Amino acid sequence: MTKVLLVESRPSGRQSAIAHKLESHGHEVFIASRSGAVQTGMLVGESIFSTKNAQAFFEKLVAAVEKIKPDLIVPSSEDILDAGIADVFRQRGYPVFGPSLEAMWLEASKVDAKKAMNNAGVPTADYRTFQTAGEYEALRYVKDHFAVYPHKPLVIKRKGLAYAQGVRVCHTPQEANGALHRYMRAQGDSVVVEEYLDGDERSMHAFCDGTNYYTVPFFMRDYKWSHEGDQGDLTGSMATVARAPHPGLPWTPVIGEKIIGRMFDYLKWRGISPIGCLYPGLKVGEYGLWRVLEYNWRFGDSECQVMCALLRSDLFSLMYACAVGRLSEAVIEWHPGHAVCINLVSRGYPGTPQTGFPISGLEEASQVEGVTLHWAGMQQGLNKLLTAGGRVISIVAWALRLEDAISNAYLAAELVKYEGKRYRGDIGADVLMLNGPT
Repeated sequence: MTKVLLVESRPSGRQSAIAHKLESHGHEVFIASRSGAVQTGMLVGESIFSTKNAQAFFEKLVAAVEKIKPDLIVPSSEDILDAGIADVFRQRGYPVFGPSLEAMWLEASKVDAKKAMNNAGVPTADYRTFQTAGEYEALRYVKDHFAVYPHKPLVIKRKGLAYAQGVRVCHTPQEANGALHRYMRAQGDSVVVEEYLDGDERSMHAFCDGTNYYTVPFFMRDYKWSHEGDQGDLTGSMATVARAPHPGLPWTPVIGEKIIGRMFDYLKWRGISPIGCLYPGLKVGEYGLWRVLEYNWRFGDSECQVMCALLRSDLFSLMYACAVGRLSEAVIEWHPGHAVCINLVSRGYPGTPQTGFPISGLEEASQVEGVTLHWAGMQQGLNKLLTAGGRVISIVAWALRLEDAISNAYLAAELVKYEGKRYRGDIGADVLMLNGPT
């Protein structure tokens, strides 16, 4: 039996989905614990990593890995990747599905990523960058922008990793000034100030082995705003719909080449071997005009959940082929139909969540046709499960028709009970309106 070690900085629906998919194909899954030891089965409700304890964490993890000898290591969160975990274990001879530290700047630096998009010929939003010492210049830029375009928002991004908390869409000079103060003065970071793009968010995933890449052949519609109608605050993700075409931008290999291929080739031109999951987020506007917002080096959370629901092939074989440079030999097949992921969150998310409440109805929800539950912010209490994070549970539903997947996901969401439960009630409605019944 093949062994796979999953490493993530905190429990997530993404990690749960990967583990479930691997176990369904007969692989033994190990999860890194807080101390750097490993255990089988899902770890619930425990943070395991911070950049402050990276060296000690890796030392303990190396010792544990030497005992279990995994066939593949899959680090799946950005902070662990940016700490260099792929290099640590590749140097010891272990296959790793994930980018080297040399490649992580594409996700870890918003400033460098924007430069790379321009150099690679990838369309993106117009932008300016401001160094930490240039706060006054940035404030003046914001003032001039809103004087000319009072109703045109600006997007302000921290340069570094911020775990979905480093982007602000600012509709007024006051909001923009507050974001600049927070990121540049209080947190000491450079910023990207860019135009706000209207349109729907779409995600793509590509498996990369350093020489070749394979683009997942469908878009995923990601819902990042906390409330219906894309109102409220930006989150990591409230939901995702897979096989969610935009009528002006049907998925084609040509689209994949422009979004994935250009960046992949640019990285290789720079002498970087791209290995892992390359995950761009893009906006699709009127007439199918698209521009890339960002690139990530991991599975999206919650894109991963719906991708796993649609993947017929063995996920281990696909990730392992990337890790050892044999992606061209991989057999990749997909289920027909559609998949929907709805995240149940805690009151207060994406700010400070209110947690510690008993959860019920999980068994009933898991029995809904086509539904799988993936644990995220949960912990074991005394004979009961308790909420323990912002995103509590990912509810994933598969069906041949998109409207059936949506209705089954919502049925399961209603069956799960805990105090402060919240989720968006409009997931997939825009896709159905644009594309009609499936």
